[in-house]
Amino acid sequence: MRDTASFVETPIGIFTASGIWFHLTGRHLDRIAPGILQKEPLEDILDHAQPWVRSSEVVAIWALIVLVPWAGAGVAAGVALALFTLWYFNRGALAHPAATWLIRFISNDFLVHILAVASLSWTGMRGDGADAIIGMAVFLLFRFGWLRTLLDKYLAAAGKPPMNDRILQMVVIRLALRHDLTVPGLATMRQDLMDAIRTSSLTRKK
Repeated sequence: MRDTASFVETPIGIFTASGIWFHLTGRHLDRIAPGILQKEPLEDILDHAQPWVRSSEVVAIWALIVLVPWAGAGVAAGVALALFTLWYFNRGALAHPAATWLIRFISNDFLVHILAVASLSWTGMRGDGADAIIGMAVFLLFRFGWLRTLLDKYLAAAGKPPMNDRILQMVVIRLALRHDLTVPGLATMRQDLMDAIRTSSLTRKK
């Protein structure tokens, strides 16, 4: 499914219609790459970033769909979890506007659900009912983003910059390079992100 880029921008961040929160605001993005909002509307920037936020579970689901009928639920779940974790922590580096179309394609709800039903049904009809049930449970774990939410909370508790904002930063940087815009140093960008998180935390406590 293509994420809708409808959003509400507040002084403490951006909240999108699809339920994704970014601490960074348009002001922060314009500091990361001055002039980017004149080249790319904020809605379009978010439209690129949102599919990458959910890409880790999408990749894991595809691994599960392909492997369950052939390798069993145990192996499929292990590979899917490993791939999810690897992708989760590297999405910031992988996020590229030129590849957003591909992430949108493999994230299509109709396609994913049809293939998941076909894969798990085939597994069950071959007599591997336990594998089908385990596969369905792991599919739901990824489908509803529960594992991503858990890791997001872990990063927040550890005082690490949120992955959502790292992805948004990388999308902005790559869009800026496409438009030949100057991008400031990484230290400045990291400080902006930490300031945005601190502001958000202080505002919520009031």
